Amino acid sequence: MSRRREVRGRIATLAEIDEILTAMKNLALVEVRRIAEFIEAQRAAVAVIEDAAADFLADFAPPASYAQSGGDVVCLLGSERGFCGDFNETIAQAAKQRNASPPAASAVLLVGSRMADAYGDPQARAISGAGVADEVPAVLQLLVESLTGLLGDPSEAGVPTGLVVIHHGDAGVSAQRLLPLPDPPRKTPSHAYPLLLNLPPAQFFEALTEQYVYAGLQAALYESLLEESRRRRDHMELAIDRLGDQLRDLHVRQNRLRQEEITEEIEIILLSAGLADLRD
Repeated sequence: MSRRREVRGRIATLAEIDEILTAMKNLALVEVRRIAEFIEAQRAAVAVIEDAAADFLADFAPPASYAQSGGDVVCLLGSERGFCGDFNETIAQAAKQRNASPPAASAVLLVGSRMADAYGDPQARAISGAGVADEVPAVLQLLVESLTGLLGDPSEAGVPTGLVVIHHGDAGVSAQRLLPLPDPPRKTPSHAYPLLLNLPPAQFFEALTEQYVYAGLQAALYESLLEESRRRRDHMELAIDRLGDQLRDLHVRQNRLRQEEITEEIEIILLSAGLADLRD
């Protein structure tokens, strides 16, 4: 009886764990669906700015600040929560491989408490990450504030002026350069008539670069959270499947123990009646 009681207690515990894992899987599934609904809009916003930069550079020479004069701030987008496999370790490894070849990063900014643990450098600055899509705007604001303190003016010597974001996306881990504004993906020939700008070219390009950095960071945060949620969903599904196998085995074991107990009870009844020979 004691063994069956232990098995029954184990079944009850695993059933509670199954409910928790199912809730976590459903939450991850909701996040995947929510982010997938507007992630293309985020990517489209970045593409519009890249097209505007291509049009601008077709008619105007890039400002002096277009060329990078200092090192890079490398921003690593990790997770704030666990249960997503080697999500953070892969980003940390990619960053360390990048730093192994010159030029190394001048500063490292880690996003997500789990990312800080995976990177393992106490000198790197770390901020909290987003656990759900609703937290992305607040994290984005904190990220921009942190980068403002790390990035220097291109006219100053010895300060980082470039920005590279390493994050997960649909195509795996990517190192996306946001500063200086990278060469546009398309080359635009000069227009018959130059673009009419309401701002001086240098001021316009500076504002365009700021918009590109902001939109690029926002898109990267959502892409990273989307992949994190996908991994957590898959991780939970695998755990639930394995848990289901364990529960089935325990139910079989419980039934077998119950059958053994019934057999023992019958034997006791037979022995008490002096009919032990009827067992055969």
